[in-house]
Amino acid sequence: MARELFIPHRFRAHTRALVDHANTIIAEYQAQGFRLTLRQLFYQFVSRDLLENIQKQYRTLQRTLVNGRNAGEIDWDEIEDRERVMQRWAFFRNPAERLEAAARSYREDPWAGQRYRPEVWIEKEALVGVIEAICHEYRVPYLAHKGGNSASAMYEAGKRFADIISQGQIPLVLHLADHDPTGVFMTEDTEERLALYAGQPIEVRRIALTMEQVRRYRPPANFVKEKDKRTPDYVRRFPHPSVLGARRSEPDRHRQSYPRRGDGVDRAAKAAEGATPGEAQPQAY
Repeated sequence: MARELFIPHRFRAHTRALVDHANTIIAEYQAQGFRLTLRQLFYQFVSRDLLENIQKQYRTLQRTLVNGRNAGEIDWDEIEDRERVMQRWAFFRNPAERLEAAARSYREDPWAGQRYRPEVWIEKEALVGVIEAICHEYRVPYLAHKGGNSASAMYEAGKRFADIISQGQIPLVLHLADHDPTGVFMTEDTEERLALYAGQPIEVRRIALTMEQVRRYRPPANFVKEKDKRTPDYVRRFPHPSVLGARRSEPDRHRQSYPRRGDGVDRAAKAAEGATPGEAQPQAY
């Protein structure tokens, strides 16, 4: 816990409620071993119908968190900033200390010899915290492509996957993106461009959000943007013309969608194909 008083602040009833809700949400995720970014916390407010998903409300929460932390009301350690990270040099007192550090960082590849070699790609950089713990645990590479992926990143991935195939394994991309016109297009575009640069088909398996998950758990919805050129096709293909983001799902539910080692990636990947997030309370649109 790191609550420190720097600047006293008298909160009005509305902002006091925001502070209390923020602490409740932070405590829930702290118990699961997660630290939230400001944007992740905001999405939780939106998904619980505590704030509207508009820039003005985001700014209100941002100011409240600054005031709350300065006033010693909110834990500094439980809100993280992933955008501004100090780059530091590693120093060692002697060669032996360096060798000890190398020994601690030694890792063997658990996917060598497996049929599949998976990667996890997620649309939002703000949600990397949702996937990184499980990816670290099972040593699966992961990527936040920040919306549409760059041509350079796609080219490099295509060549990487071609090399994996040449070594007798099957590359597999587990993809998480919003269920909106752009998010659905993103999964399909990723598969097409990877096939182009790899010179052969690459499976991109969308594990969140899927329409099956939307129908089952009924998360809160936002209306699609009418000016989005992909909206007409999206509305024809899916019965719910709503923006449903992976950002709205709980981290512990996403964890259940990833492959596990033990029975091998082949069996795990098949299980992932039909995987859905864990138990959730149904919510109205």
